[in-house]
Amino acid sequence: MLMLGVSVGLGLPVTAQQVPPDDQSAFEPHGLSYKQVTRKIFEREHKTLAELQGLQLVTETYIQSLQNRQHDGLDTTTDINAEGATDDAYFLGQVNLIHLEDDQPIENLLYGKDWEDRYIKIRGGLYDKLVPLGNLMMFFVDLFSFDADTYTLTYSGEENVGGVQCMRFSVTPNDHRASGRFSGTIWVEPSAFQIIRIEGKFIGPFGYRKLRNDRYFHFDSWRERTEDGRWMPTFTCFDERRTFREDGNLDFHYRGLSFLWPARTRSQQLAIGNSAIDKGADEPEGIEERDLVARLQNDGLLAAPGTVEKKLDGIVDEITNAAGIGKSIHCRVLLTTPLEAMAMGHTIIVSRGLLNVVPDDAVLALVLARQIARVELDFLGHPSQDLRRSIFDSPDKHDFGGFGIRDDVETRRAADSRARFLLSGTRYASATSQSDAFLARLYGQSHRFKNLVRPRFGRPIVQEETSGKVPGYVGRLHLDDNYTLSWDGTIKQKSITNATTDDLRAKQLLGRPPVGQ
Repeated sequence: MLMLGVSVGLGLPVTAQQVPPDDQSAFEPHGLSYKQVTRKIFEREHKTLAELQGLQLVTETYIQSLQNRQHDGLDTTTDINAEGATDDAYFLGQVNLIHLEDDQPIENLLYGKDWEDRYIKIRGGLYDKLVPLGNLMMFFVDLFSFDADTYTLTYSGEENVGGVQCMRFSVTPNDHRASGRFSGTIWVEPSAFQIIRIEGKFIGPFGYRKLRNDRYFHFDSWRERTEDGRWMPTFTCFDERRTFREDGNLDFHYRGLSFLWPARTRSQQLAIGNSAIDKGADEPEGIEERDLVARLQNDGLLAAPGTVEKKLDGIVDEITNAAGIGKSIHCRVLLTTPLEAMAMGHTIIVSRGLLNVVPDDAVLALVLARQIARVELDFLGHPSQDLRRSIFDSPDKHDFGGFGIRDDVETRRAADSRARFLLSGTRYASATSQSDAFLARLYGQSHRFKNLVRPRFGRPIVQEETSGKVPGYVGRLHLDDNYTLSWDGTIKQKSITNATTDDLRAKQLLGRPPVGQ
């Protein structure tokens, strides 16, 4: 099994030395012995897993492979800062931890079903095979056997993690030759003995797994506190790099992010009609829009409206008011990473990944204006899918093909032209050249991260016919985590000026201009 992970050292201070497990007298928080404390940690993690088993979870992973420029098969430099993206991979699916197959959770993939989606390019045209389920495992110490019979917890002091004072424990497997057991560090919130962060790797492989060339990598997994006080797994990052010992040439370098969140409960689900199946002349206006929004929300892919949506609505209102458009248009946010946007009825949907890539509001305004133009010009299209059924329940053995909302070249050109006219009466009018420069550079490099720019549900952001020639160097492309996904299904915006090291752990995922640029 190929598991991809990261070791992101945040340099947090340790305030005590390690205490051996047999030295119980030296460790008595809350008047408890060492054995009592570790038992509570094990029990609380089992309770967390039991709570997760009652939920339908959505899991998403985006991975990039980085590479140096090469000459005659050798790297021209061993500088890590010179590496750029050469390929990427994307997985999105639902998982239920109750249903198991061969002692593994069953992951119902929406994207990543096809065999070619599970290979990623590394050095010299070689490919590595990825195992999507491995990314799910990295949200936990051990999904099945986190107990005193399998692991030893060694207290190593107190540490402040994201403003929470925690107990820190090193975790070691009792059987040091058991492939796939976790070795690393956990941070535990002391009032309820809940794990809030996990950093380390799964050990091995040993025996026949080593002969198969299986690999386990470092990862750093974070949990979020919910309103009822529980700490739930939400985010895992990985940045794993290996070089050849003899010459320092790069073997592989992976960077990526994984997210985990619950799909909507039955009480949160919206009613869906028959618009995509038997649409007729008497269909009430807006039913397709309502059903598409409901389908995405019921499948756990659409954020609940919050402050980010209000910000987007503000940009849209400025554009529509300046142009005298009388229609009320609102925005929603897809929880997913690929860069895309679409308009249906009077609703504009943009992805979280898009918000994390655009460098400023000027570029965002152009993207939104293109969708406003489609609403105004009635270039909306119609969903071709049966929206009454979950898109995760498709019997198709291949990846989900989207809702069938497509544009031809002439439609895209007309929408782009109208969008620029709409911006002419706003504060973003003078920034269209900056927007063009950014989108042109994104298009010029898009072959290096094709899964990031490929739309899954809506329309692409990069368009060949409107991107033109790259007008000089416009700076690095970043995939930040400024718009972050929360366990409650909302998108929250972080402040870069007040960001901590933790907040910036996902910055510069796209890195420098890729190989060949």
